[in-house]
Amino acid sequence: MKLKKELNPVFETIGLCCYIKYKKDIREETIEALNHLGVDGQLFYDHNYPLINQYADDFAAKYTPHADEEALFGSMDMDMDTTYIVMASIVENPHWIDQVDQISEDQILQTFSEMFADEMNGDGMAPDLTTLESRIDFLNRQPEISDSSKWKTMMLLGEPKRYVKSMVEIYQQNLPAFSYAFSKNQPAIEALVERLAVEGFQHAAFQDIMSKFPGIETIYPSIISPVLEWGLSTVGFYGVFVNKSYGYGSLQEQEKAALLSSLKMLSDKSRFEILALLKKGAKYNLEIAEELQLGAPTASHHMNLLMSNGFVTIEKQDAKVYYHFIPEKIRQLIQLLEKQFLM
Repeated sequence: MKLKKELNPVFETIGLCCYIKYKKDIREETIEALNHLGVDGQLFYDHNYPLINQYADDFAAKYTPHADEEALFGSMDMDMDTTYIVMASIVENPHWIDQVDQISEDQILQTFSEMFADEMNGDGMAPDLTTLESRIDFLNRQPEISDSSKWKTMMLLGEPKRYVKSMVEIYQQNLPAFSYAFSKNQPAIEALVERLAVEGFQHAAFQDIMSKFPGIETIYPSIISPVLEWGLSTVGFYGVFVNKSYGYGSLQEQEKAALLSSLKMLSDKSRFEILALLKKGAKYNLEIAEELQLGAPTASHHMNLLMSNGFVTIEKQDAKVYYHFIPEKIRQLIQLLEKQFLM
C-alpha cells in the first residue's frame, strides 16, 4: 500500500457536498465518535477542525445546487447511506465520469451489489438486485435499517443510472468549487498530507481493515473526513487526523499537548513576529518576507506551520494569497494556560 500525496477529487468533492449540508450533524457525530475512543471530542474538534470548516466554507461559497441533490443528499441515514454507495462506485470506476452514458443499468446494479456485500452482508456474498422482488427480499433481511433508508435505497435501485448520472453531474459542476477551496487552503492542506506521509499509517486497526481488501494498492489522504479509515476494492482512505486522534490520550494530556504545541509555535522568533505583523492586518507572503527580512521559502515554511496549527487562515485576492491572524487561537491558548497554572 502506498500513500498518494494528493486528494481524491471525487471523494473530496462529494464529501464536501455532504459536509456543507450536514455540518452541524457531522460535528456532533464526530465529537461523539471521538468521545467513544476515550478522546475529549469537543477539545479535539475545537483544536483541529478550524481548517476543515474553513475548507468547507470556501467550497460552499462556490457550490452549485443540483435538481437531484435532495434525493442523493436529503438525509443522514448512515445505516444505509445511498450517497456513499453511489460515490464509492464512482471512486472505484472513475471511467464512469466520462462514459456514464455508455454504462448499462445492469453494470451499475452489479457494482452496487458488490458495495452492499462489502458493507452490509459481512459474508462477501453479493445480493441479487436484478428484480423488484429480490431487492425487497434483500432489504427485508436488514432489520436494523430504518424505513426511510429502505425507501431511499429502493428509489436508487429503481433508477440506478439516473442517480449515478446525477452524482457525476454534481461532481463535475462542483469540481471548480473543490479546486477553489483547495487553493484557498492549499499550504495548510499540503502540510497535513506531508505530515501523514512522514508518519505513515500508525493506527494498527487500519492494517486489519486493509487486510480485508487485498486488491488495494493506493491510499488517499482525506481532508473532508479527517478521522476516516476506509477501504474499497482497489483504493483506501486515511484521514489526516487519524494518527492524532488515536494518540490523543486523556483530557489532561490532550490539553497539555495542545498547550505545548501552541507554545512551540510561538517560541520561534520568526513565527512570533509574523503573528505580531498580521495582527496589524492581512499580508501576502512576499510582504511578510520583506518586512521581516526572511527568505520567501522560509516565510512559507513558517506560514504552513502556523496554518496547520490554527493560528492563521488565508484568503486569495487579486491572484495573491493573503494571510489573516486568528485571535481566537490566542484566546484558547490563554484559557489553557489559566487552566494549567491558575486553577
